[in-house]
Amino acid sequence: MKRRELLKNTSLWISGMLIVPPSSVMLSSCHITEKESSWKSVFFSKKSADLLYEIIDTLIPNTEIPGVIAANVHKFVESYVQDVYDTDKRKWFVEELSGFDQKIKKFSGQSIFDLKLEDRINTLNQIQIEEGNNSFYVNLKRFVITGYFNSEIGVKQALNYRPIPGTFKGCIPLEESEGKSWS
Repeated sequence: MKRRELLKNTSLWISGMLIVPPSSVMLSSCHITEKESSWKSVFFSKKSADLLYEIIDTLIPNTEIPGVIAANVHKFVESYVQDVYDTDKRKWFVEELSGFDQKIKKFSGQSIFDLKLEDRINTLNQIQIEEGNNSFYVNLKRFVITGYFNSEIGVKQALNYRPIPGTFKGCIPLEESEGKSWS
């Protein structure tokens, strides 16, 4: 799957309607990222921070364009939950995150840390289908998409960034815009 198709599909994730079929093309284009050992979460427990890291890395992994880990989206999510959420919402998020690996085990029989990428995608899709659009997982996906497309990597590398765009052409084929949506 080409990166532009993946990014086009992420907009559907926001509404919770995307079901990503596991495809060998998509899986072969993904590079396994090394665990960022320097990230020490200030807010989440070690276990919850590792779980958050694995979930968001599954959503938008590194391909020919850096993914969410390179864009520090895990730090964005932590900061947002810690600084913006009120006490009740913060408590809800922490509880849901800490129990999310158990939910993954319920659907797949294994921890997310033991699953291959294809199995992670299938399991997360099953959770999304069963829980619907107001679930913790869909809420987390919204964070990931917002954080990624507000990062420098998301804007300049994933989208068609032009600091000085020149003339405006309102309706052109996607191929003329180098196959990317505009930032």
